[in-house]
Amino acid sequence: MNGVTNVATGLTVTTGLVAGVVHVGFAAETRRLLGFPFTGLPAHPSTALTIFAGNARILVCVVAAAVIVQSPRCAGRSSRGVIVVSLLDTVVVLQTALNVLLIGAAVGAYGPRMIAAMLPHGPAELLAFSLALSLYLRSRRRAVSGAAIVWNGVAGLSLLLGAALLETYVVL
Repeated sequence: MNGVTNVATGLTVTTGLVAGVVHVGFAAETRRLLGFPFTGLPAHPSTALTIFAGNARILVCVVAAAVIVQSPRCAGRSSRGVIVVSLLDTVVVLQTALNVLLIGAAVGAYGPRMIAAMLPHGPAELLAFSLALSLYLRSRRRAVSGAAIVWNGVAGLSLLLGAALLETYVVL
C-alpha cells in the first residue's frame, strides 16, 4: 500500500502547488475560463452512470497499460517494446498531468467552494486513480500477478462507482 500512498501524496501535493500558483496569480482569469456554475448535478441514475463511465474509462486504460508493459514483447525491452512502453508512459503521464492541472486550477480559482464541491467523492476518486497509477508504476519495474491486477482494477472501479453515486446523490 506504500506505493499507493506515495502516488496519492504526489498527486495531492502537485495539485496543491498548481492551486497555489493559480490562486496567487490567475484566479479571476481561471474562473472566467472554467465558468463553473456550482448549481449541483441532477440526482438521477444517468448522471451517476455518466460520471462513472468517464472515470472508469481512464482507470481501465491505466490498468490496461499496466498489463501491456508486462507483455513479453514489452518486458524484454526490444526496440518495439521500448517504443510501446514510451508511448504508454506518455499517455499515462499526460492524462495524469491534465487531471492534476484541471483540478489544481479549479481549487486555486474557487478555493473552499471547489473543495466543498469535491467532497465527499473526491477522496474516493483519488484513491481509485492512485491504485491504478501505483499498479502501472509497479508493472514498469517488475512482473505483477494477475490477481493483483484484477484486485486493483476491481477495487478502483468499485471506488469510482461509489464516488459517482456520492457525487450525484450526496451534497455537503
